[in-house]
Amino acid sequence: MAKKIVKTKKNLVKATPQFNAKMSAAADKKQKVLEKPVYFEETIIKCACGAEHKVGSTRKDIKVEICSACHPFFTGNQKFIDTAGQVDKFTARMKKFEAFKAKKLTKKPVKAVAKKAVVKKN
Repeated sequence: MAKKIVKTKKNLVKATPQFNAKMSAAADKKQKVLEKPVYFEETIIKCACGAEHKVGSTRKDIKVEICSACHPFFTGNQKFIDTAGQVDKFTARMKKFEAFKAKKLTKKPVKAVAKKAVVKKN
């Protein structure tokens, strides 16, 4: 058996076009009106390798470290990327650690304090 839809006054009021228009106007007031960002037709993307690409963007100038002209995936050449000298920092830490280790081994050992022998009396 099909369910009967009971038409009540409440249901009929919600279905009217006036009610729907009223609700949509209230929803519009709740939403914030945001400004659209400025769009630049000729944004220049500058790569660290010197390549420049012109595209459209909301930013005026963009600087990148790697682009399609110098990325190993596109060029087929292997390239090591040392971000902020991480390899140099690591080798410096290793040298410092080796010096500390060598200094520790050459240091004179601390003399052990002799403990007095305790004699038990019967």
